[in-house]
Amino acid sequence: MRILAEIGVVLFVLLMLVLFPLAMGVLAQLSDMPPMLAVGITLAIIASIHLNRQDKDFVKLILQRPFLMFLMEYLVLILPIAGWLVYSRAAWALLALVVGVCVVAYVPVTVKFRKRERPLWRFPKGFTRNYEWISGWRKSAVWMVPTYLLGAALSGFTAAIPIALMVLGLITLDFYMDCEPRIFLELYSRNAKSFLRKKIIAHVGIFWLACLPLVFLFLIFYYEYWYVLLVVMFVVSVFPVLSITLKYASYQPNIRLTQNAFTMGLMVVFLCTPFTQPVPLVMTVIYYRRALKNLRKYM
Repeated sequence: MRILAEIGVVLFVLLMLVLFPLAMGVLAQLSDMPPMLAVGITLAIIASIHLNRQDKDFVKLILQRPFLMFLMEYLVLILPIAGWLVYSRAAWALLALVVGVCVVAYVPVTVKFRKRERPLWRFPKGFTRNYEWISGWRKSAVWMVPTYLLGAALSGFTAAIPIALMVLGLITLDFYMDCEPRIFLELYSRNAKSFLRKKIIAHVGIFWLACLPLVFLFLIFYYEYWYVLLVVMFVVSVFPVLSITLKYASYQPNIRLTQNAFTMGLMVVFLCTPFTQPVPLVMTVIYYRRALKNLRKYM
């Protein structure tokens, strides 16, 4: 209810209009997919969620049987697939799905990555004002580097680089979920408008400077599809602009803006869906004005 109150009735209605054809498209794809393959993909997603969740120790402290809580959560998540399997009369696939979820929910293991005492690569001192990129890179390099290299390695395929650019842009959305201390705002600028403008220009520039080799590779192999690259660049460039304005529209010192993840996901869907692209652009203007108003309280 809090998220719905934040996005408003208009965006909620637009969300329903967009999700309905997407849901129909997913159902159409599922109808042609072997049931066991759908079960395997679903279990892989559930296992990924379970192995990466960090609240297992806390849940064990407050519940005698944490397994039941995990199981109920995952059973709710698989309801759409289970309903489709019932409709398809795939009894064995449904049984495999339920048993698989029971096994996954019982696993007590959590995947944790050890942090290096020394970073592999240090940013130059002048880069410190782009602290979102420094923090985000250290958290997400494990995903960004393989995506980048895979896009370059598969550049002989038409869709490889556009997909890599989209994925890299989506990963950077998480860079703007954490609010810095108030002193950072006072240190780097005393004017809200100047601060916001410089940050947007710098962060869009950093992204495309880093992705310039991928852009050149695409133009070398598929220069005749330059307009496809132009569309992808436009869409991906909107990501940081929208993320930054939304972040500072909701800014409070030293908090994580978890609720913004839903809003950004919604905006990404609008950007990637025909006829709804103007919605994120309009919202960017709205968030920009809100961000200026909000930042003036802290500067």
